[in-house]
Amino acid sequence: MSRSQDYLFKLVMVGEMAVGKTSLLVRYTDKIFDSNYKNTLGCDFKIKNVEVDNRQVTLQIWDTSGQERFQSIVSSFYRNADGLIIVFDVTCMESFHRVSKWLRDAEYYCGSKPIKERILIGNKTDKAELRVVDFKKAEKYAQSLGMSYIETSAKDNKNVTQAFDGLTKRMLDSYGCTGWMGDVDVGSVIKLDDNATDVSSYSGYCCSYF
Repeated sequence: MSRSQDYLFKLVMVGEMAVGKTSLLVRYTDKIFDSNYKNTLGCDFKIKNVEVDNRQVTLQIWDTSGQERFQSIVSSFYRNADGLIIVFDVTCMESFHRVSKWLRDAEYYCGSKPIKERILIGNKTDKAELRVVDFKKAEKYAQSLGMSYIETSAKDNKNVTQAFDGLTKRMLDSYGCTGWMGDVDVGSVIKLDDNATDVSSYSGYCCSYF
């Protein structure tokens, strides 16, 4: 496969504190689960190389803090994002009620360039006995927002890959057929050049970016 068929997408994960954003990200990128993650301070990110529909894709996935004191920082990371992931905890009704707040933030900070591909994730389905958000209710709400919906468990590794790969496929369908302008697409997809380094396991941390 030629390098001209490779794509780089920026994903932003948002949601309330302790809904499991970091657990989902690490389960997807590193295939591990740790129940003792500390709250993200500002933003963290990981990079994952995947193949979807015979196309090589590099995902730059930003894990943002759900704490209010970091919102001025988090707002910067919506810029030029190709995909938005909003996560809530199916055992916490308040985190579900706050989904609309995170979507409003994304729409506001993206300005004239909205994020076209978005997914709502209901996490922690392994805690079935504590569940308070009904699947049908969440699915119907996501549809009303123009978003797809999937439920996951980072602990049990349920639907984690399906969630990220499904969003990646939709981004490819939305952005992947537009024309290139040099190394940068007319959208926000970046074409990797022949000298691109292997970043399949790269991760970083940032609390004062931009």
